Amino acid sequence: MVEFQPMTYTTEQTLRTTYTKARTNLYPVPRKITRFKTMRSLLRTDDPAIKALFDSFKVIDVVPWHEATREERVATIKDEVAQKYGVTVAILDGTCRKHAYVLARQECATRIHYEVENMSLAKIGQAMGGRDHSTIRHAIDRHEERMAA
Repeated sequence: MVEFQPMTYTTEQTLRTTYTKARTNLYPVPRKITRFKTMRSLLRTDDPAIKALFDSFKVIDVVPWHEATREERVATIKDEVAQKYGVTVAILDGTCRKHAYVLARQECATRIHYEVENMSLAKIGQAMGGRDHSTIRHAIDRHEERMAA
């Protein structure tokens, strides 16, 4: 018969630190997403010297809407709606049924439906956190009713 040896404090502590390191490697803490604005939009001036200085730098700006991919357009719309309603993009993709969150989701689905071409309701549902196409249709109908009233 094998006797069970209780763990000592040092082996338990080393196991805990090993598990903690492995967990942080597998599931890193997400970084905070920041929104970037172009310098030209931040600086409203008519000074020709400052305009010449800006023109001397080669700045890569945000991708223009007509050149953006479908995923970039969806992400842009989600960011705009989230900022308008004061929520996060994770809430738009989430399942919480709080009234303010539902309104934001409905507007987001409607904007994606009308502003992103060649995107079916099922694809919009996948982009909105794995929702069904009928849920997206209902969200669009509700938002249109609200806008008509």
